[in-house]
Amino acid sequence: MSKRLCRRIIASTGVAVALAWTGGDVDAGQNTAPTFTKDVAPILYKNCVRCHRRGEVAPMPLMTYEEARPWARAIKEKVIAREMPPWFADPAYGRFRNDARLSREEIETIAAWAEAGSPKGEDADLPPPPQFAAGWLHPQGLAPNYIIEMPLDYQAPAEGEIPMLNFYTPVPFQEDRFAEALQVVPGNRTLAHHGLLYVRKLPSEVRVKNGVLVNAQTGEPVDRERPEPGTNEAEPGTNEAAGRRVERAQNVFDTEERIWLGVYAPGWFFERYVPGVGKRLPVGWHVQFNMHYQPTGKPETDRTRVGLWFQKAVTRELRTQRIGETHVVSGAELLAARAGTRARIPNIPPYADDWAITGITSVPEPITIYSLVPHMHLRGKDMAYLVTYPDGREETLLSVPRYDFNWQLVYELAEPVHLPAGSKITTVGHFDNSLKNRYNPAPDREVYWAEQSWDEMFNGFIFYTKDNEAPRKAESQ
Repeated sequence: MSKRLCRRIIASTGVAVALAWTGGDVDAGQNTAPTFTKDVAPILYKNCVRCHRRGEVAPMPLMTYEEARPWARAIKEKVIAREMPPWFADPAYGRFRNDARLSREEIETIAAWAEAGSPKGEDADLPPPPQFAAGWLHPQGLAPNYIIEMPLDYQAPAEGEIPMLNFYTPVPFQEDRFAEALQVVPGNRTLAHHGLLYVRKLPSEVRVKNGVLVNAQTGEPVDRERPEPGTNEAEPGTNEAAGRRVERAQNVFDTEERIWLGVYAPGWFFERYVPGVGKRLPVGWHVQFNMHYQPTGKPETDRTRVGLWFQKAVTRELRTQRIGETHVVSGAELLAARAGTRARIPNIPPYADDWAITGITSVPEPITIYSLVPHMHLRGKDMAYLVTYPDGREETLLSVPRYDFNWQLVYELAEPVHLPAGSKITTVGHFDNSLKNRYNPAPDREVYWAEQSWDEMFNGFIFYTKDNEAPRKAESQ
C-alpha cells in the first residue's frame, strides 16, 4: 500500500506543477484590459479579503484600489504560482467544500490587470465590499454568539523556552451547547505559537484556582514542566511521548471525558461544520486553553479567546480522532503500548531526505468523516489519507503532495464519507531532514517527536460523527 501511495504522490506532484503557468497564457486578443472596480475587486472580495484586511493575519490589506494597486505584480505572481490563496490538496483526489483555488479565468483576469498597468476603472462598477465583524472570519460577517476567554492574562518572559501551559475557564452555559463554527484568536499573535482548546470534565481530585489546576485537598498546582525531548528515563531518545506526554501531572487525567474544541496554528483560523453537526460544550465542564508560547526578546502578554457560533437544529456531536493506533516505520509495525499513549517511534535520522511513516487506525463502528487535517512541522514533506473498506476496496480521500507548515489547513469534504465497521484509515507521510529542505533548522541532527517547531509531529486528524449515536437537540441560544 505504501509503495503504491508513494507513486500516487509522485504523480500528483507532476499534476501540481502542470497547473502553474506564466503570464504568457493570458489571452493576447483581449481588447479591453480588466479594471479593479469591475473585474478584480469581485475576485479579491470573494477569495482574499477575509484575511487581507486591516487588523487581520495577512501582511497587507487588499480591500480598496489604493491598498491593492502597489501589490498588483506581487498578486499576479502569487496567483499564477498558485501560492495564493493557499491550497495544497492534489485535485486528483477528493472534492472539498472549502476548496480555495482560483479558477483559470480568475487568474488570467488578475494577470491581465497587472500587465495592463493595474487600471482602476469606474467607481460605479465597484461592488459593495463584504462586511466582517471586527476580529472574526465568519464568511457571512457574523459576530460570534458567545466568546470564551482564558481566565487571566499570561505574562511571558523575554527569553527562554516556555513549556506548554494550561489554563481553565468554566463552560458558562446552563445546558449543553453545540458550536456550528468556531475561531480561536490569540490576544498576541507575535507571542502565541499555537493553541489547542479542549472541553474537559475535571476529576474530583483537582479543582481550578486562578485559572490552573490544583490538588483539591492541598491546593498545590498539579503541573510540572516536562523533560527535554528525548530524555524519557525508560527509553531515551526513542519515544514520541518523551517530548509531548511524559508523566506530566495534568495528562494523568486524560480520559474519554475530553472533547477537542479548536486550534490556533499557522493557517488554521476558522472552522465551520455542516448543518446538524457541531462541537459539544457540556454544562459543568471546563474549556482548557493548552497554549504554546515562544518568547520574542521582550516581555509580552496574551489572553487567547474562542468565538462560538451555535447550531440551532438537532445535532450530531462532531468528534476528533488522530489516525495512528499503529505505525509502520522502515517495515516495522509499532503498536501503542496502551490506550491513550503514542507508539514508540524512532527519531528521524540526520540528512534523511525521504523518511517514511504510516499511521493506521481501525474503525470498530460505523462513522461519518467530514474533515481531514494533516499536521506536521518544518520537515513535513507530504501526507495522504487512504481508506480501506471491509470488502478490500481502497479510496484516497486526500493527498497533500507539498505540505507547508506555514499553512495548516482544514480540508472539508464536499460530501461526508461513510465508513462501515471493519474499515481502516491509513495516513502515509514523508519527512525531509536534509540540506535540500530550506526550512530545515538542523539537518545534521536527529529529530525528536515533540511540540517545538524544530521537533516533529505526524498527526493526521479526522473530524467525524458516530453513525449509531442518537442526535441531540441543540438548545436555544
